[in-house]
Amino acid sequence: MFIKNYIDYLESINEGLIKTNDGEKSLKYTIDTLKKLKFDVDGDIKDNLISIKFNNFRFIDKSKLDDLFDMLSSLMVNKFGWFPSSMSLDLSNGLNRLKRYDESEIKIKSSTISTLTIEYDSKFDEVIEYFGDLYHLSIQEYEDKILKSGLFPKSKSKLSSHIDRVYLCKNIQDCKNLIPQMKLHYSEERDINHFELGNKKWNKNTKWIIFKTNNTSLKLFNDPRYEDGYYTMDNIKSSDISVIEKE
Repeated sequence: MFIKNYIDYLESINEGLIKTNDGEKSLKYTIDTLKKLKFDVDGDIKDNLISIKFNNFRFIDKSKLDDLFDMLSSLMVNKFGWFPSSMSLDLSNGLNRLKRYDESEIKIKSSTISTLTIEYDSKFDEVIEYFGDLYHLSIQEYEDKILKSGLFPKSKSKLSSHIDRVYLCKNIQDCKNLIPQMKLHYSEERDINHFELGNKKWNKNTKWIIFKTNNTSLKLFNDPRYEDGYYTMDNIKSSDISVIEKE
């Protein structure tokens, strides 16, 4: 099986087909392979996260991008058991974007990306025990859907090129601290739709909203990138969710 989406990744883990290999060896082999193919690349590993950085990314021939990402999947995911979870884009206009991994967005923006850094996770982070209410930040565009259907990782409902999780804050203020980052994300999404994809009808209600849920039945994980909360890959029923505050 050649794995390029998270559903196949989860199924392969459950079936024992995926084993996470030593990070140092996985990184060295991948970097050495990429350098032999004349890619300007380096990387490191810290806190159980592998980072692979492509310098001068915008100069990579677009006709090679599909093969490049197929090779990364073949090595990092299929061979070594590490999965892409986030990306950092240093753009030619001097801006930086840190986002969840999205291969399609990288390809769309490839000509404007000076440096691309992809972070890879091992199978899962540490499972933790936490008893009490938790909170989820979203936008009002999804209020009715969440209250009707609940919260669930997108990768459980559709194919995805990155790990989808439900992120949960420890308290309301921790969620509020994430609002500027979320606003920036949707501002970028709007610009991509309006100016790059020509979708002028894109008009989401991006006012913030915070939901509360009780986590007694959820399997929670620590995330080394996010110290003020947890994530789950479980579905959260609508009956366990309520609106606690909104813009």
